[in-house]
Amino acid sequence: MNTTLARLALLTACCVGLVGCGLRMETSDPPVPTAGVCEHARARTVADATALADAASALAPDADAQVAAVLADITTFSAAHVQALGQTYTATPGPTDAPTVATPAALLAELATATTTAADDTDEVDDANLAQVLGSVATARAELVVRLADALDVAVPAAAAPPETLAVPSETVVNHGPFALSPARATTLVLAHDQAGYAYEVIAAQAPSASELRATALAAAEHHRAQATVWARAGGFDGTNADPRRAQYLVPANLADAGAARTLARSLELAVAQGAAAALGETSPGARGPVLADLRGATAAATSWGAAPHALPGLPPPAA
Repeated sequence: MNTTLARLALLTACCVGLVGCGLRMETSDPPVPTAGVCEHARARTVADATALADAASALAPDADAQVAAVLADITTFSAAHVQALGQTYTATPGPTDAPTVATPAALLAELATATTTAADDTDEVDDANLAQVLGSVATARAELVVRLADALDVAVPAAAAPPETLAVPSETVVNHGPFALSPARATTLVLAHDQAGYAYEVIAAQAPSASELRATALAAAEHHRAQATVWARAGGFDGTNADPRRAQYLVPANLADAGAARTLARSLELAVAQGAAAALGETSPGARGPVLADLRGATAAATSWGAAPHALPGLPPPAA
């Protein structure tokens, strides 16, 4: 075979090989996957977390000890948020470059805005797991806003203030209307609040009269009893034989000790937070506001009783 024929045979073999592999030389690149609401929300939250961490790290060296402690948690918590949210599409349009945060006060404003954004996204996504994570991120950021404002001795931005009550319509019932809570999950919320109300009443009864502990416990008891009723109405349990609330609950025997009482109070609030975080994934988009308010309120209350700040309130620690 002469040289020309050999080259022709080789070219023909290559072309056949390309066809056999399913390749088409004239075919354009495959389209980039289109990001939906969930991916946009994930990308936004990751971008905000990265910007917050970078700003906090840059400000930390010049901050006083109290502010620096909060900045350290902003950095650490934001890294945990990025890890919990995972990767995003590289082609997903992200927010524009964030302005340079030159002062802790400016960071406070950015943190408050990021809190509101995460809360809004929590109520919009249709992925249950993502809703739980976004709600937890929004709650963690809200707590950081409060702590940073306190460290700076300035007012807490209204968007991050913990809610006092839940605005759940009394006519809303499980699996009807906007709420897609299962009866089991609604029962969990009712029992968590009702047990907390009962336990706080016991704490108040055993605390010294006119003490701050007694007054705080009584206020907490009233709050949780009311919230239990709210969720019982939302679940369609109130006034029926299916109402899961009990006349009494088991509580520790040493609640006259202030330390033991505070330990129990923390566990009660954390139990409510865990129930609310789980319920976020079982509530329909557009109707998660009351559940998120429950998570934020319980987390703020647990902090007031001495619970340590947590990067992902209401969620279990990530697996090793």
